[in-house]
Amino acid sequence: MNRYFFLGALVLAFPVQAQTLSPLDPQLQQAIQAFDQAASQKDLKVLMNFYSPEFKNNDGLTKAEVQSALEQLWINLNDPQYRTEVLSVGSEGQITTRTQVTGRWQQGRFNFDLVSTLEAQSQWQQGPQGWTLVAQTTTAERTEILRGQDPPKADLMIPAQVAVGKPYQLEAILKKPLDEHIVLGGIAQSVAGASSPEAPLLDGLMAGGLFKKGNAPEVKADQMISLGFVRNEGMYFVSQRIHVD
Repeated sequence: MNRYFFLGALVLAFPVQAQTLSPLDPQLQQAIQAFDQAASQKDLKVLMNFYSPEFKNNDGLTKAEVQSALEQLWINLNDPQYRTEVLSVGSEGQITTRTQVTGRWQQGRFNFDLVSTLEAQSQWQQGPQGWTLVAQTTTAERTEILRGQDPPKADLMIPAQVAVGKPYQLEAILKKPLDEHIVLGGIAQSVAGASSPEAPLLDGLMAGGLFKKGNAPEVKADQMISLGFVRNEGMYFVSQRIHVD
C-alpha cells in the first residue's frame, strides 16, 4: 500500500448553539439554536431557510454551492453534533464563533471518528421572516479523522497565516519514533473551497515525520494542508486551513 486517499470533509462554520452573551439579540440566539438542531439532524431544508439568497463566504461559495457541499458531506457523516461558542458579539448582527463538529465518518468499509473545529466571523441580517445569514468568513479551520486502537499522533507546525507569494515551512513530527513497524505518511496542499482537500499520497517514512517547504499563491486564496499517517495500529488524517493575505 503506497498511497491512501485523504478522507477529508468540508465542514462549514455554522454558528450554532450559542452561549447567552449580552447584547446578543434573543431572536438571533433562537435562530442560532435552530441552526444547531437542523445541522445535527441533517435537516437541509430547514437549515437552508436561514441563508440569505445573497449569501457568500470568503471562499466564494454561494447559497446553492453550500447546499450542494452539505449534501455531499452528509452522505458520509453519521450522527453529527454541532456545538458552538460565541466568542464576541458586534453591532448589527455581527458575531464571532468557534464551532466544534463531531461524528462518525464512513468511507467504504472504514469508520472514522471525526472532530472539526472552526472559527468564523458571521454577518446576520434581520428581516420580515426573521434572521438570515448574509456573509461568513472562516478564519481558522481544522478537521481530524482517526481510526484504530492506537492511531499515529503527531505534533503539527502549520502556520495560521502566510503573506501572498511568501515561502513557509510545514512540519508534522510523530510522537512515537519509528520502530520495526512500517509507517506511511503524506502531505498535500489545495485551495480551500467546496470540495474536499486534495488527497496526500502516502509512502513509507524514512524519518520520524513529514517536512515540507511551500510557497503561498500569488493571490489571496486560502489553502488547505492535508496530512496523513497510517500504520498497523491505526490511521490519522488532518486538514488545516492556512489564511493567505
